[in-house]
Amino acid sequence: MKFNTPSVILSIVVIALAAFIIFGKSSTKDGDKYAKQKQEIDSLSCIINTLETEQLAQDTIIRNYQIQVVRLDHDINAAKHKITNLKHEYSTKIQTVSNFTPTELDRFFADRYK
Repeated sequence: MKFNTPSVILSIVVIALAAFIIFGKSSTKDGDKYAKQKQEIDSLSCIINTLETEQLAQDTIIRNYQIQVVRLDHDINAAKHKITNLKHEYSTKIQTVSNFTPTELDRFFADRYK
């Protein structure tokens, strides 16, 4: 069996071309796969950054509400303290009024409604 040079060269070229097509496509697929994954990662990173920004805005709003709640709690406690003081003050007045004589009652109401 005698091989002539052009057929050997042609055979080598065909084999090399076939190898390139078979192995070249897989590396291109891997490259495409890598590019798609990189694109997905970039888009997910964008989404994460957007969500982080929104989360920071929501955290600021929550902090403002917490400050308002603390202020309102303070106002409520102050009002409760005033109510307690007024209850005690009127309780003592009622006790003293119940011991008034008729003359003292007349003077009390006259002074009260001036």
